[in-house]
Amino acid sequence: MPVRNNELIWQDSGCVLTMVLERHGKNGSIAYGFAKGDCLKQGAVCSSLSHDSHNIIIQGSSIEDMHLAVDQVIANHGGVAAVLNGEVKGFLSLPIAGLMSNKSVEETARQFIEIRKAFEDQGYVHRNTIMNFALIALTCIPKIRLTDQGYMDTENLKMVPLYEEIEC
Repeated sequence: MPVRNNELIWQDSGCVLTMVLERHGKNGSIAYGFAKGDCLKQGAVCSSLSHDSHNIIIQGSSIEDMHLAVDQVIANHGGVAAVLNGEVKGFLSLPIAGLMSNKSVEETARQFIEIRKAFEDQGYVHRNTIMNFALIALTCIPKIRLTDQGYMDTENLKMVPLYEEIEC
């Protein structure tokens, strides 16, 4: 990933920005990372479903869309949001502990179908997009996971830096 004026230039690197925000009032920590491959390609997605910590996960190619997605999740006391070009394309409301819906089964199913379609329309490729996204921060599965404290090598139980400084 290129560096200019001591900043990572991620926007044109083929990677999307990924963040984990602590949401339980412990320390307000935020960690940053990057993803590529079978993940989001455009816009932003955000979720309070984040096994096992249930912190907030955000991933995006647009900072503005990331802000709107996280604002949507926070304002609704939890959920899963997909935003593209400043427009909410899908939202699953999960106001009970950020994990459960208070809507009818029919309404929850409609929202779930809508959010899954939005993930797929924005390039997230996986047979179970929502669950796959929720596992980004799950530190009991290999290899590298992003927590609110940063990247963790889950096989060696060590934190690893986002980048390594090298002498030029």
